[in-house]
Amino acid sequence: RPVALSLGVAAVVVAAISYYGVSFIYSVVFHPHAKDKLPSELGVTHSTAALIAAAIFVCVLAPIAEEMFFRGFIFGALRRLKVRVAGRELGTWIAALITGILFGAVHFNSAPVADLIPLGFLGFVLCIVRWRTGSLYPCIALHSANNALALGVIQLHWDGAEIIALIVGSWLVVAAISAPLGARAPRRA
Repeated sequence: RPVALSLGVAAVVVAAISYYGVSFIYSVVFHPHAKDKLPSELGVTHSTAALIAAAIFVCVLAPIAEEMFFRGFIFGALRRLKVRVAGRELGTWIAALITGILFGAVHFNSAPVADLIPLGFLGFVLCIVRWRTGSLYPCIALHSANNALALGVIQLHWDGAEIIALIVGSWLVVAAISAPLGARAPRRA
């Protein structure tokens, strides 16, 4: 579903600050230093074609598919759970927690084990973004930017301009792919 630009940007900024703040604290406490295996397995350092293909997969296709599956399908289905604790409805929060855990767990084969907890937290934060905005677009944008940062900084050791170009380029391709889907979605009441 389309979302007001101001709401989408605000949600992405707040979610990014939350995620990167918690991830920073986690890294200070636990000192994880392993690299994601997937980009190197895709041969990003061996050829330009492999780099382009990996960037499209990691920064465009994976965020779209994972957000549709985790935040669209799983979180959407689990939110229907009615869980009351001390008179408060907690179904959405429990759905976000379960979805976050599943999101972290699904990265077990590609991400270092030390990164699964921050990835689970990212999954949780993305659920809250989906809930508060009613749209997957901000979730896809943050997921895409996060993957571009990880690919550019950790795997390729790119400078800031190259990483920004990767993020913006990824967002443009995501928009080209997903805009036709959003045009058909009903507006949120």
